[in-house]
Amino acid sequence: MLKFFLSLLALVFTSAIVSSCDVQKALACEHSDDVNVSCPGDQVIDVIWAGYGRNDAQTNKIAGPVDHTWYEAGPTGLIAFNYRHRTKLKIIAASFFLAVSRCGSEWASNTDCLADNSFDIIKGNCQDHNSCTLSASNNVFGDPCYGVLKYIEMKYKCVDRHRYAPSEAVACEHRGGVTVTCPDNEVVIVTQGFYGRDDHDTCPGNVFTTDCHAEGSLDILRQTCNNHQSCVISASNSIFGDPCVYTNKLIKMEYYCVKKATQDIHVQKALACEHHDDVTVTCPRGDVILPAYGFYGRDEAQSCPGNVFTTDCLAENSDDIIKCNCMNQNSCVLQASNEVFGDPCVSTNKLLKLDYFCVPDYRNELHLDVACEHHASVTAQCPANKIIQVVDGFYGRDDQTTCPGNVFTTDCVGDGTLDVLKENCDGENSCVLSASNSIFGDPCPRTNKLIKLFYYCI
Repeated sequence: MLKFFLSLLALVFTSAIVSSCDVQKALACEHSDDVNVSCPGDQVIDVIWAGYGRNDAQTNKIAGPVDHTWYEAGPTGLIAFNYRHRTKLKIIAASFFLAVSRCGSEWASNTDCLADNSFDIIKGNCQDHNSCTLSASNNVFGDPCYGVLKYIEMKYKCVDRHRYAPSEAVACEHRGGVTVTCPDNEVVIVTQGFYGRDDHDTCPGNVFTTDCHAEGSLDILRQTCNNHQSCVISASNSIFGDPCVYTNKLIKMEYYCVKKATQDIHVQKALACEHHDDVTVTCPRGDVILPAYGFYGRDEAQSCPGNVFTTDCLAENSDDIIKCNCMNQNSCVLQASNEVFGDPCVSTNKLLKLDYFCVPDYRNELHLDVACEHHASVTAQCPANKIIQVVDGFYGRDDQTTCPGNVFTTDCVGDGTLDVLKENCDGENSCVLSASNSIFGDPCPRTNKLIKLFYYCI
């Protein structure tokens, strides 16, 4: 029996190997062995939160996740929890935690202790790595509370190495606009955001409330930024109205830079009802799902049938679970079930809502083919198992150098030429590009023209 416990502890304190994008936890105790955190296959660590110090008197979380299970030390021993379903499984060992909970410190004099920059140090060591080592040591972080036994706690996910990842933009009232910019051939998609106030520290000024959101501010941010390579966000009452007078407000915006699409990208909605069939969310070929926000619970009485005793009901972490299932996938299944999310409001029939975008797969490579007027035709070609998806294109002139000949203008695009290119190439394995006035008309006489075709092979 002792050998079993020792092998268990060796597993928990030295390696936390996970196999899902659920939020995981890892813990490393001061004066104990380093802890290795790793993700399976080609997945990498995405750090959500981390710190070195102490935030309670007797840290009893002594293990990282193992197959969705992590371990806590209770008054009678180690208790195993299933993190995905939030169910207590069983007591593993009676009266055992005193010998093994090296982070335990009932006499801790400081439980509000966090080393400056410890989040940045841990994230710098672990973010986007397949594995990393947590070393709980004052040599790494300094000593934020002398004489108190400290620990590293890290919350993280295992995610695809190549993926769409969120960015955040903040604009403060009375401080001017902030420009959000994506790389060439990518556009901004805003998933979440607001104008108002939700904390004391982010922007300076008077703060009389931290529960202030301007109605409709997310829609305005999306109208301003979505489908543009760059946009300017300005925290101003003239744009959003004033949701909390006398409080200095700000914009907080979560956005993604996604590959340019064939047409403007718009938010879509999905709904699944408890006790009904699952709902499958599917994007077109070559696109993946970018969740904006989802929840399981109840926020209104009309959408799904059944008993409704409350419309203020939200399952904790349901947004994370939904994103885990759907993010960067071409399709995903929405199951409105207590088995997945727990039961946030007993006796009320619940529903699952998801706002999402269909965006080009981040693995898509953007191709450019060019055909010059008075020269031979050019064939746009995809591999045998893929088809052309036209993103952009024109017949005309936009530079001096791409094709030879007379150039009297570089601001010349023939009306309707993109539609002609789509009709000729979309959905085909290959198509022929002939730069000819007989096909497109002549948008700029005396200037030698060309075709530029931007496309994905999907």
